[in-house]
Amino acid sequence: LLLTLRVRGLRLAIATGKSGPRARSLLDRLGLLPFFAHVIGSDEVARPKPAPDIVRHALDLLDVSAERAIMIGDAPTDIASARGAGVASAAALWAPPEDVDELLAAGPDVVLRRPADLLALCPSVSAR
Repeated sequence: LLLTLRVRGLRLAIATGKSGPRARSLLDRLGLLPFFAHVIGSDEVARPKPAPDIVRHALDLLDVSAERAIMIGDAPTDIASARGAGVASAAALWAPPEDVDELLAAGPDVVLRRPADLLALCPSVSAR
């Protein structure tokens, strides 16, 4: 999935509630760090989720407008953070969230039931 998104020309960032160093270390150990242009931890912004700060920071680092981005999350705070930043949101249900009903009640723009569903939302950059 990540390789397909990269081939399509999409640049990805992670905006996590974990600390930035911890998240980058974990992704590096898993061999996934190279797939992400930026990994931002909650310790690297003024206010953590559900505030929009971390999403806005990701947009700035990626040099992309809110209208051309989507936030995929598995928690209501992800959806709220995206909404506050003016970014579309998608609820990821493939790794069952702690509370699916609460996540869906947060009002995501899209519900993704499996990772491959993301590919339908993300055509290649040249196709846009």
